[in-house]
Amino acid sequence: MSRYYRELHDRELLIQAELILQEVSQRKLIDVFLPEEVAPDSVFPRRVASATVENGRLAIKVEGHFFHGSAD
Repeated sequence: MSRYYRELHDRELLIQAELILQEVSQRKLIDVFLPEEVAPDSVFPRRVASATVENGRLAIKVEGHFFHGSAD
């Protein structure tokens, strides 16, 4: 695959991923788990705030606060 077509394909994949993640995020079906600073081997959940394509990369931004228990 030539570089032009590979980059075109990458952009198309990113657009599709962005749309899917936006829908999943709106329905609150996805959470991101980040390492906890106090205990690096454990994680704490954060809700996804947005999923966008920025500078040719898929960017998933999370909310600034964490929650405990069920993510409903």
